[in-house]
Amino acid sequence: MRGYRVAETDALLATVRAGLEQDDPFRRADALRAIEGTKLPVGWRGYNREPVDSYLRRAAKVLGR
Repeated sequence: MRGYRVAETDALLATVRAGLEQDDPFRRADALRAIEGTKLPVGWRGYNREPVDSYLRRAAKVLGR
């Protein structure tokens, strides 16, 4: 099964989580840039892509407000 590679996905999700959990506008902007500027690599036995993409779309909407 092919999916997003775990290490890169975990790093992006940590950045996004930090942006969502804090009111710091700079951290939120960094998280939004990370979402928009990252193309997650695909590998064998990675994360299922659709749930990750869905989460990132929702997070980008929240961070963009």
